[in-house]
Amino acid sequence: MLNIAIYPLIGTVALLFAWILYVRVKKHNPGNERMVEIGSFIREGAMAFLSREYKILAVYSLVIFLILSYILNIQASLSFVSGAALSLLAGFIGMKAATHANVRTAELARSSGRGDALVLAFDGGAVMGLCVAGLGLIGMGVLFYYYNAHEHFASMVHGFGVGASSIALLHVWVAVFIPKLQMLVLTLQEKLLLEFQRMIPEIQV
Repeated sequence: MLNIAIYPLIGTVALLFAWILYVRVKKHNPGNERMVEIGSFIREGAMAFLSREYKILAVYSLVIFLILSYILNIQASLSFVSGAALSLLAGFIGMKAATHANVRTAELARSSGRGDALVLAFDGGAVMGLCVAGLGLIGMGVLFYYYNAHEHFASMVHGFGVGASSIALLHVWVAVFIPKLQMLVLTLQEKLLLEFQRMIPEIQV
């Protein structure tokens, strides 16, 4: 049991590092007033994107929950929901970190050069990766610690894995095949690029 219990602890450490990186990203200068305004527009658009996307994923999760409850057992369906919820949480935290990192990375590239900007961009992206790994370890660790002797343990583990991975895949599917969401993202990208080209004509090496 002690060997199994260490995995949620490792996951917690991963989340702690993610929080440290998130705080470090937010401490950087977001740039001038116009850049701050652009950053707020980006965050607003990103949250609108996630809100609409998560509504679709909630319907998907409910359908799969009912199917698994019918063909397998309630324990597997609840594990599926747990995995899906943790995947959604990791995506939300990752989006928050990314939308705070973007204008700060641009400002750091303008003021200090590409090297420092690359490190900051890496920190912003690492928040998502650490959350995925940390939440996954915590979820699977809890399953192994409390339910390893349960008669439906195998289906519970599979349910958790399918919930987490399918939500991650559907993130991509929704972004690609839902026209309105795709148009929103492309519009934000185009506006951001044009604004930065106007404000930052040359980035220091």
